[in-house]
Amino acid sequence: MTSNKYKVSSFACKLSAASLLILLSGVFAIEVSATSSSSSSAASPPLLSVRSLFDVCDDKKPSGRHSCEEQKAWGKCKEEWFVRGNYCRKTCGKCVPFDPKTVDLKLAAAMRQCGLESKKTKDTCIAALKGESSELRIHSKLTSEESLSIEEVLESSSFFETMKACKVDCLVKSSSDNFVHALVENFLEKHPSKSKKLAEIFTADGISRIILDFFKYVGCSVEQFVAIIPKLYRILLEHNVSNDNDLLFKMYQIEVVDEDTNTTITYTSEYEGHPSVSTCLAKSLRTLLNSVRDCRDY
Repeated sequence: MTSNKYKVSSFACKLSAASLLILLSGVFAIEVSATSSSSSSAASPPLLSVRSLFDVCDDKKPSGRHSCEEQKAWGKCKEEWFVRGNYCRKTCGKCVPFDPKTVDLKLAAAMRQCGLESKKTKDTCIAALKGESSELRIHSKLTSEESLSIEEVLESSSFFETMKACKVDCLVKSSSDNFVHALVENFLEKHPSKSKKLAEIFTADGISRIILDFFKYVGCSVEQFVAIIPKLYRILLEHNVSNDNDLLFKMYQIEVVDEDTNTTITYTSEYEGHPSVSTCLAKSLRTLLNSVRDCRDY
């Protein structure tokens, strides 16, 4: 007989995995800046180590006991092997660390570029991007001192409306990859997952790469996101982990009518010049299915 503890743990894992599908598809994609721009047809960066894609501004030291300050004093910052190894980038002045004080200004600039002029809309979007949205909290039973988990954020009734109102597809195409990464990391710290296993698997590096592919380098739209992702959420939540073929069949059958345009959006078809959702999620789907299989370990 299956214990109640197992049932609760298994359900919690599946819920986390289902919520994660939404997370991978775009919740963090709106956390962008106006520091660079790119068309939806831009080539995706080469598949190097995830860390190298984002040029994280830190002080990684070469082997040995000497500090970055000592390395700089000895003139190592200009040596080829030191630069090529990305050592002590912060101390050597090779990068600018993420500064939360500039977030509002950068996000406001991106919103102006995307035609978001309403003060109420901009305030709502900035709060959401920074993980501080009161719009989400009003649907939660948590007190003001408690932090929403990422699962609770994704289950908020205002979540999808916020995504569309904030024009996530436009914003992410105007974003700096490094800034997206920094904001993703910040958001995860403020809204940690309830599942320890999923938190270990899905890092800020991995999620940032998936989000950038979905909206920027492959180029799906926010309309596709809002129409298809809720259906995927429900399918995955109810999925039997022993039958992945059935899961894929149900995913491929998804179609939703966009009420604003009265057009049909499907999981497998292009939409108004954008690739299909299946194409935009192709790289992340294998990881997603693996996360569902991992629920067997509970």
